Amino acid sequence: MRLVILLSFLAALGFLSVETLVRCTDRYYLIGLVPALMVSGYALSLVKVRLNQPLPWLALLLYLTYSLFAGQDYMASNRARWLCLNRLEASGISFKEIDGGAEYNIVRGLDIYASHYRGAPPRDTWRWWPIRGEKYIVSFSTIPDYDLLFSQSYFSLMTMSEHKVFALKQVEKP
Repeated sequence: MRLVILLSFLAALGFLSVETLVRCTDRYYLIGLVPALMVSGYALSLVKVRLNQPLPWLALLLYLTYSLFAGQDYMASNRARWLCLNRLEASGISFKEIDGGAEYNIVRGLDIYASHYRGAPPRDTWRWWPIRGEKYIVSFSTIPDYDLLFSQSYFSLMTMSEHKVFALKQVEKP
């Protein structure tokens, strides 16, 4: 059993290392959850912590609460982001002029992986994903040299407050 736990953990750790270093897609970190829980459970059994004690149940309750709140935040913020992106496209703006984040850029064409262009400085250091253009940006904050076109609100359980996603247009240089 120890060998299975160790091999599962090492395989998940290897996959996560590649995923983090190469693509940096954070939602795949969940792949390491089961092996990490297996290692944690095994470690707890070595130090004689029993599951009928309150500490493991409290930790589980905190983890479940955080997971629910974080999941809601992620889904609500992405819903708002995609509403902004769809509104931009519906107004006639080409996807080639929009930086809507990695998922958006990839959904609009896998050929984006052939590019290493990440935008003009200083914005090129803000992204890990390639873009086609950045005349329009959908962002969770305002950006210097960009005007606000419109915003989309969403409610986050993480902060128990409203947040906004911004659709921005690059300021025309004279």
